[in-house]
Amino acid sequence: MDTERGAGRWTVAAVVKERAEVLRRFIAWHVEMGAAEVALYFDDPADPNIAWASEVPNVRVLCCTPEFWLSRGVPADASFNKRQIQAIQHAYETCATPWLLLADGDELIHREDGGIEEFLAAQPAEVRSILVEPVERVIVPGARRRLHFRRKLRPRQLSKQRDGALLGATLRRGGLTGHTTGKSFLRTGIEGVMLRQHFMQQDWATPVIDLKVGPEEGMALLHMIGTDYDDWRAKLPHRLISGSIRGPLKSLIEARMTDEGEAALPGIFAALFELDARTALRMRRRGQMLVLPNSVGAVVRKHFGRDRSRAAAARRTDRARAA
Repeated sequence: MDTERGAGRWTVAAVVKERAEVLRRFIAWHVEMGAAEVALYFDDPADPNIAWASEVPNVRVLCCTPEFWLSRGVPADASFNKRQIQAIQHAYETCATPWLLLADGDELIHREDGGIEEFLAAQPAEVRSILVEPVERVIVPGARRRLHFRRKLRPRQLSKQRDGALLGATLRRGGLTGHTTGKSFLRTGIEGVMLRQHFMQQDWATPVIDLKVGPEEGMALLHMIGTDYDDWRAKLPHRLISGSIRGPLKSLIEARMTDEGEAALPGIFAALFELDARTALRMRRRGQMLVLPNSVGAVVRKHFGRDRSRAAAARRTDRARAA
């Protein structure tokens, strides 16, 4: 077993274009979970969040300028997926810790005991990549002290979770609206690997996934996609264009927007992300729901609340984006 001192230290890297509130959550949560470094690749080199994020301890900020993309062999106007792959490849090549976690700005890694570094240090040398199962945030009215996350379900488990149209639109995705693969911890320093958004590859066709973990092992990738309507609505155009939302669900959303316009979207959001308490309890009893204490706000206040100037700057950034 690889238990050498420091063998479990890890970095989390993300390509971001987020509201300041989301970035504060991402930074605070991962530092609290034990990340030695948070590497933020700002897709917009003029992002107003760069100024305050650059001053946060344990955060490494990289501005994705046209020159940066040129150095990675892609034009600045390449598709987001191509740019993202080159950014995370750069993160892997420059990572100073033994492990790198790939994530998006609206994703948070969770381990029940918080001992991620110890977990990684205990992995044998032959484990190069650990894929963590995603769970998706849903809203249960009245449950403010707890966070509810649905797991990927088998088709027969979906019959009571959706209306008819949305059931068909999410069936192949196990009821999830975001990605179903998860994200990986990658052992760094391995020659010749190529990164994808969810895992590493030794060639363009062979994913390297040596271990899979999920809630049964006390770990999950918390996808905060359903946290609130405004955030979901703001990201919807990008998700439809980038392929994050695809297939029947994309077709359904676009069809309803064509027929009903903007008025269709609150109903779609509610159908996708809101569950009544009885349904949530039933899913939890069946092992289909992960429920955690709602500690996110406390974690953010712990890391940012004492620095009023930084928090105020972040709030000003959010207001500037909204203007």
